[in-house]
Amino acid sequence: MHCSVLTAAVTSIALFTIVEALLGKPVRTFGTISFGGGKELTRCRFDPITNPGGVSAHLHSIFGGNAFSAYMPGGIAKNATCTTASVKNDRSNYWVPSLFFQDPHNGTLYPVELYYAKVYYFFEATNDYVKPFPEGFRMVAGDASLRSPPNPAEENLDPMKGAITPVQWTCPRSHSDSKIPLYPPYSNGKHGVGVQNPKNSERGWGFPDKECNGNASPLRADIHFPSCVDPNVDPSDYKHNSCYPSNNNKGGEDCPIGWIHVPHIFIEVYWDTQKFRNMWDKGKGYTPWVLANGDKTGYSLHADFINGWDVDTLQYAIDYCDPGHKGLAQCSGIPGGENPEDEMMACKLVCPLMEGSSDVYSQPMPGNKLLGNNPFSTYQSTPYFAPSSHSSK
Repeated sequence: MHCSVLTAAVTSIALFTIVEALLGKPVRTFGTISFGGGKELTRCRFDPITNPGGVSAHLHSIFGGNAFSAYMPGGIAKNATCTTASVKNDRSNYWVPSLFFQDPHNGTLYPVELYYAKVYYFFEATNDYVKPFPEGFRMVAGDASLRSPPNPAEENLDPMKGAITPVQWTCPRSHSDSKIPLYPPYSNGKHGVGVQNPKNSERGWGFPDKECNGNASPLRADIHFPSCVDPNVDPSDYKHNSCYPSNNNKGGEDCPIGWIHVPHIFIEVYWDTQKFRNMWDKGKGYTPWVLANGDKTGYSLHADFINGWDVDTLQYAIDYCDPGHKGLAQCSGIPGGENPEDEMMACKLVCPLMEGSSDVYSQPMPGNKLLGNNPFSTYQSTPYFAPSSHSSK
């Protein structure tokens, strides 16, 4: 189903939708969520969205509430007794594939530590009434099976303008390096290194072969989630329950008639790649980075979300908050308030180990396999993984 297709229930809810449209947002507002110490809640081979009740094929870096587990039916995320999120009443979980550095000289794999992560909540200008996520809602952005760049390689979150490109890699660089192309000028993304974003010298698709040495800004994963929810689809059906909104030609973004317009989540994940700066040769047409699913291209970047928000808190943020980069926790009057740093830092989750060693997620490993026995894959390899969470699939 394409995002622009109307649902079968349109006629029965059209009047209600028109009334709600009068409550739309004339301008975009936003706020951010950070995580205690900038670190994960845990690293784990669980994925309750794509592998509910089982063991995930690859390792994830997980943020948010401590109710995270292999099986998370319905609204169980709200049962968390603590969260690493800066807004106390956000007990959602967010996760991404972990990142590894492969030594080009001996093949050894080193886990790359998280530098920090930040989640942006954009409440877009729209004719729609923006609402919280439904109970038990979950979604996936990006496609873990991809091993090739988008074609065309262009930024696009509007389904009316072509294929969605919800993920990118950003490589902030020092002023002296910023004028050097991030990717080789000849690169088409098919020969060991990614492809340049033509509108931004520090962004592209696939891993770059340059050093990301910006001020407090190493290699960064960027992921945009859908923000239109089909009320006629089970909230747990991540393959079909959501899509991206379309430009309404009035400076805003609207969902299909009858759909629910929810906040636009954008995740930035910074990896501490500078620790390895002296272990590889930059600008040589190859990259040493490997995602936990074995992807050496970076095209399969993806992220997952399970809703754990207190409904009233998120609706308050939508209606009244615009703190920008100061963070949603600084929004005056937000229910629950700010999560104290000591409580965020104290929130822990011990994930059951699948490999039998307590330090397996933090120590170097032989370079012949990744956790989960994932083989390495390069351009045009097509291992099967769950598709992205938007209904153009």
